[in-house]
Amino acid sequence: GAGGTGVGGDGCRCCYDPQTDGGDYGALRELRLDREEMERELGTVAEEAITADKEVDRDDDPNRNSTHQTDDDGSNSDSDDSEFDYLLDEPLENDYQSSHLASLEERRREELMESLLYQESLANHGYGVHRQMHPSRAFKAAGLSDSSGGNRQNTSMMSRAVNNDVSCVMHLYHDAADSAHLDLHLESIASSHRGTKFLRVSGRVALIINPEIVAQQPPLKRLDPNTDVPALVAVRAGSVVTTTPLSDLCEGDTLDPLALKQWLSQTGVLSDPPPMEELCRIRPEELALYESGFYKGGDAGLEQRRADGLMPRRSAEASKVRKEEEFYECGVEGCQKSFHHEHVGVSNDMQSGLLVKE
Repeated sequence: GAGGTGVGGDGCRCCYDPQTDGGDYGALRELRLDREEMERELGTVAEEAITADKEVDRDDDPNRNSTHQTDDDGSNSDSDDSEFDYLLDEPLENDYQSSHLASLEERRREELMESLLYQESLANHGYGVHRQMHPSRAFKAAGLSDSSGGNRQNTSMMSRAVNNDVSCVMHLYHDAADSAHLDLHLESIASSHRGTKFLRVSGRVALIINPEIVAQQPPLKRLDPNTDVPALVAVRAGSVVTTTPLSDLCEGDTLDPLALKQWLSQTGVLSDPPPMEELCRIRPEELALYESGFYKGGDAGLEQRRADGLMPRRSAEASKVRKEEEFYECGVEGCQKSFHHEHVGVSNDMQSGLLVKE
């Protein structure tokens, strides 16, 4: 699902909700528009300069009226090479060589497809992209969770999918130009570090509405939501390593890109990408159960998963319809087969239970 105009608009449901995550805040949106307008103006100037240079070159070319060009040795540049065409049509020396090359090409194609799938999966799970998150979900997406037990009754897919092994750079932004400039720099840096998650969240709101997580992380606990935002937070292996106010990375009112890169390097959060099998904490068969509506929890469970952003409303309603209407009525309680069938040895109003009909 589209997550707005920001980078990383799509993502796996284990760490991303297209209904609430993604997009840009006001200052960042305005900065993007200003940059796009500037690029268009520079492109127009460059095109005009190139056109002017071509006009000058044509005026200075002594051969501009010549209709017949020759090579350096005086021969025609369009000389007939048809006598060598037979070389292109000759088969390889033997079938083995041909099949071997075909096998190598196929293997190379498979490797490229696997690499593309891996890179796409990394991005879908927030690695190597800078993504805006909802304040209620940002800390969990960064690998932080409430270990006090206060939410242990919540068995939703999202709460059990928190990956505590993640390395993450989190920008607690405020809606102003200095945060917007930092986010554009982080987007550029993120693309070169595919083993780290980069995310931004409204800093004041996130610190206020997640008191349990903040209380368990001393560096976060020291941040005042009203005076210490904007700030950068470094997270590694389920713990906040350090934080820094944005002002410490600036020269006056301007962000110092070198200071930013040095801080990221010193925190140790620029990691190698995780292996493919460790990207998602949701097993495929579990996701299928959620999407089918058969996962235990009944209608209340469907509504809870919709509230968690794990199922669109239409999917939840469709699951209820399937649950109520698509099962074949065989008379056996708990049977959920959707096709016509009978249970051998079970006699009821719907079937005789006999293997061979009388």
